[in-house]
Amino acid sequence: MRGAKPALRTLAVSKSSGPSAAALVHELSSCVTEADLVQVLYRGLGARFGYDAINLQVLERQGWYHSLPMDAGVLQDVRRRPVRESTFARQ
Repeated sequence: MRGAKPALRTLAVSKSSGPSAAALVHELSSCVTEADLVQVLYRGLGARFGYDAINLQVLERQGWYHSLPMDAGVLQDVRRRPVRESTFARQ
């Protein structure tokens, strides 16, 4: 049928899948680097909520921040930017 919109697929995610909150906090406490944090969050939150990407934003001194995105389980390039260019600064 021409011009018909495709049906939207919903992702069924069981809230009982993935680690418990206590297990996630325990695993986060053992992280040494920011990359470790992103990997733990990706595994824990991705399994529980079906996230494909996680982005950890870290506020630095002197008005800078950097972000560590993880997409499909692969850590992407770390980006360092002034806070004034952040989407949060525009609010």
